[in-house]
Order: sequence, then C-alpha cells, then structure tokens
Amino acid sequence: TRSRLESLQSGAAARDTELAGLRQQAEAAAAAQKTAAAERAALAAEKERLAAELASRSTALTGQATEATSRIQALTAELEAARKERAALAEKLSAALRTYELVNAERGELARQVKGLADQLAATTAALPTSETRTQARPLVAVRSESVRPGPGSTDQTRITVPLAAPAPTSSPVGIRPPQRPAPVAATAVPVAPPAPPPVRLHTIAAGETLSSISRRYYGTANRWPEILAANRDSVRDERSLIAGRTLRIP
Repeated sequence: TRSRLESLQSGAAARDTELAGLRQQAEAAAAAQKTAAAERAALAAEKERLAAELASRSTALTGQATEATSRIQALTAELEAARKERAALAEKLSAALRTYELVNAERGELARQVKGLADQLAATTAALPTSETRTQARPLVAVRSESVRPGPGSTDQTRITVPLAAPAPTSSPVGIRPPQRPAPVAATAVPVAPPAPPPVRLHTIAAGETLSSISRRYYGTANRWPEILAANRDSVRDERSLIAGRTLRIP
C-alpha cells in the first residue's frame, strides 16, 4: 500500500509538473497572442497612415496636374498671341515696304518732272532775246497788232515792232511831203513755254479714312473718289481697302 501511495504521489507530482509546464505554455501563448494583437494594431495604424499619405499625395498630384494643364493652356494662348502679333508685324512691315517703294516711285516721278521743268526753263531761257538784242531793239516802237487775229496757241499780247518814221524835212517851205507809212512788218510770235503741269498732291492715309472722305476733303464732294482710285490702281484695290500710312496721289 505504501508503494502504491508513493506511486500515486509520484504520478501526482509528475502531473503537477506537466500542469505547470502547460500553464507556462498557456501564459507564453497568451503573451504571444497579445504581442500579435499589438503588432496587428500597429500594422493597421501604419496602413491607415499610408492610406492617408497616399490620398494626400494623390490630391497634391491632382492639383499639380491641374495647375500644369492650366499653365500649358496659358502658354499655348501666349504662343498663339505671339504668332498673331508676329503676323501683324509682318503685315505692317510689308505695308511699310510697299509704302516705301511707292514713295520712292513718286520721288522718282517728281524728280523726272523737276528735270523736265528744268529742261523747259533752260529751253525758254535760251529762246529769250539776249542783252545785245534788247539793246538794239530799244529804238523800236512796240505796237499791238490789230490786223492779225491771234491764231490757235497764240495770245492777244502778240506785239510787232516797227522802226520810227524819219521826220519830214523842214528846210523847204513849199511842198510838204505826205508822211510815209512804214511797210507792215510781219508779226513774230515769241515762243511761249508750255504751262507747267499741276503739282502732284500726296495724301497719307489715316486710320478709318475712305476714298469718299478723302474726296470730300480735297474736292468738297464725296463723289469724286473714282478719280483718286484710278490714279492709285497700282496700290489700291477698291474704295474701302485702304491701309493706314500708305501714300495716295491726289489728281
């Protein structure tokens, strides 16, 4: 019986030892479970933080993308405006070049007219009587020719010159001689220089002007604009296609 009791005590001690081991294992498992729960909570918090950061970054990137799109649109508009401005400047430059060419052509035409007038003046001066001829012509009497009607191209101021009649002798008291009439002298027409052409009038187009308004300014009526258009066919297409700064000839 004692051996049996010892055996039972020994078994009970073994069970106590085993139970203590199981308790330790249970405590270790509980501690591990608590640690795992804490880790899960930390991971969940980290997940939420990462999700919030991702959302914040996504919002920031969306704003940056919107700003970049707006900037691209603004730059595109600026580029288009710059292209239009360049086209307008090119048109102004072309108009300025055309105006410069027209002014050069008009200046050349004026130079040719001045040369023609100078040649006419030189020819007229050469045709005038010299000082010696005028000295010899002083004893002549200039009378108006009434018997010769002025023909085409002549003027009513045509004069003829006749020598003075010699005075009758006074030594003989008898037989007064009748005065001798001088022989008629053919009228000599003095060469007259042709009238100078009227000066060319130039008009610089202002913004908003039309040929009608220019006609009213120079002629007092708006109905003579076709004459201005005809005189400037090389640079003006119609009555309203005027470019500011261009020069027009006013006939």
